[in-house]
Amino acid sequence: MKKRNYTHVQALLPEIKAMVTEGKTQREVAEHYGFRDKQVVKRLLERERRKERKLEAGNSIFPTRGLFCTVRTTWGSS
Repeated sequence: MKKRNYTHVQALLPEIKAMVTEGKTQREVAEHYGFRDKQVVKRLLERERRKERKLEAGNSIFPTRGLFCTVRTTWGSS
């Protein structure tokens, strides 16, 4: 049985984003880094887009008890 090969893909995020904007497909990026399949790249980009959407909506993201929690900030509103 083959052991699992873990990679900290979060550290590769800037390079992966650059490759995708250059026109590479998710499959090509995954093959370049030797990932099992394109799902690794796809899920990484989905997580990042979700974080960006939450921040744009005015939610702050911070870890609480090991889980991510979103809190609506309402500074200055009456």
